[in-house]
Amino acid sequence: MNKKKHRLTLSVKLNFLIIAIILSVSVGLVAIGYYTYRRKIDSLYFSQVEKMARIVCENLDGSDVARLVEMAKTPEFTEVRSEAAEKGDPSLVYEWMEEQVVGNYVALIVDDDLHQEDGGTTWMTLADYYYAIFDTLATRKETLGVESVYVQYDEDNVTYNLIDSSGDPLQIGIPEPYQEEFAAYEDNAAVPATIATMNDHVVCTAAVPLADLATGENAALVGVDINMDDVIQERRWFLWNCILFVMILTGLAIAAAMVVFYRMLIRPLTMLAGAATRFGNEEEGYPEGNVISLDIHSNDEIEDLYDEIHSMQGRIVDYADNLAAAAAEKERTVTELRTAAQIQEAMLPDEFPAFPDRKEFDLFASMTPAREVGGDFYDFFFRDEDHLVLVIADVSGKGIPAALFMMFSKILINERATMGGSPAEILMAVNDRICENNRYNMFVTVWLGILEVSTGRMVCANAGHEYPAIRHPGGDFSLLRDRHGVVVGVKDKLKYTDYEILLQEGSSVFVYTDGVPEAADAEDTMFETDRMLQALNEVPEGSPEEILEHVHASAQSFVKDAPQFDDLTMLCLKYHGTRS
Repeated sequence: MNKKKHRLTLSVKLNFLIIAIILSVSVGLVAIGYYTYRRKIDSLYFSQVEKMARIVCENLDGSDVARLVEMAKTPEFTEVRSEAAEKGDPSLVYEWMEEQVVGNYVALIVDDDLHQEDGGTTWMTLADYYYAIFDTLATRKETLGVESVYVQYDEDNVTYNLIDSSGDPLQIGIPEPYQEEFAAYEDNAAVPATIATMNDHVVCTAAVPLADLATGENAALVGVDINMDDVIQERRWFLWNCILFVMILTGLAIAAAMVVFYRMLIRPLTMLAGAATRFGNEEEGYPEGNVISLDIHSNDEIEDLYDEIHSMQGRIVDYADNLAAAAAEKERTVTELRTAAQIQEAMLPDEFPAFPDRKEFDLFASMTPAREVGGDFYDFFFRDEDHLVLVIADVSGKGIPAALFMMFSKILINERATMGGSPAEILMAVNDRICENNRYNMFVTVWLGILEVSTGRMVCANAGHEYPAIRHPGGDFSLLRDRHGVVVGVKDKLKYTDYEILLQEGSSVFVYTDGVPEAADAEDTMFETDRMLQALNEVPEGSPEEILEHVHASAQSFVKDAPQFDDLTMLCLKYHGTRS
């Protein structure tokens, strides 16, 4: 048996498929679970940080914050802050703010309802506002438990710090580094809750606008940051636990799926494959004992497959038995055909020289059947010392029927020719005899010639056969277009006509069946009579045997490997005369 090339088994393929599917589902579940959990937690923190920012905002006076914003924008404050930063002394900023009475600083902002005591007006410094706001931010940071609380403002799309719960006055008016997630700070608009990284911390931040009651415009933004480091750690813990849990479940699912697939699919299919291999063993053939018989009752398509294979193997056994019987019958038929071919061959004269004691002529004939047995035949015999009978014939059809009809026709012609008479009389008698019981309407074409050896006079008759080819001394072979009669066997009481040929010393007669000119190559191009005459005239002086061999070789060279369709039968006689 041929060695099987390396390949993956169905079991391995299915196991890979199971693992791939379950892993894909597991990864998807982990991703969905983590995403859902993260969104839920983030949503809670977003809601909480926005709520805290609003609480802080409700505890601040927008007008107070607006006054500090205006202060931060002044060149005087910028100069004092820069000086304080250079000296590292924040008290310089505090001292400057304490000196700035609000009424003297921004007269337009002064309001009679500011911080009245005993019915009079108490003027507050900018430091008073700063401390009041700082206390509020620090208190809210403590009570809310957040990372940071701050107030910022926007000017010309640049965000500036104002004050945060740390109370560092050096940060007042300092621009914040630009961050994409805080682009909404522009125009002091509300910043929705988002998660950002600040100072190596992950925070959840949100900012709400604080309006100046005097102008109705947003004076600044109040923001709150909640530290998310613990939440991020919690997320990671959740993710790793999900992965571990899903890996355990995935392993169990894969193991269970493999067991189920093995029992339900792999095992029965393996049993079917093994049984099918045993059944088709090349050395044993297809014995009935190897027909599949397995314990498969899965009540599904696999059981249907088993039933079908079982039934199919039974049919194969029956077919193999019938095939063996047919092979034996064919062998018997071949033997019978071989025997029939031997019998047919034995009926045709095949010893050459045919009449070694007769020097007046030389004779040779051959037949190459297209099948085991043929329908062509030739014959030659003396009916008396001076008259040589020559016969060539072609029976309709092929195979055994044609061979039987050929032998019947040959015997009739031989018997009738021996009794005497001209070729036409012989053909008439044979035709009437064949027509007496020709149930299958077979027929035979016949050319019959009787040579008077002493004179070279040959009397001939043609019953639908091919034209003979005649050559006289010094000339070439050419067709003698003799008068054709009707083929023998189609109708009784037919008349045939004799004609004469006078052979000289060196004359030759070549007769043949239609298998010679009708020999065809692979493209169905025929050898034809012209090519046959050309082959004859290439060896015009040759002996009859040389002439037949050359014509046969020429025809074979023309058709090449194309299968032979019809019998090739030829007979050639060369007349030498009566010279001693």
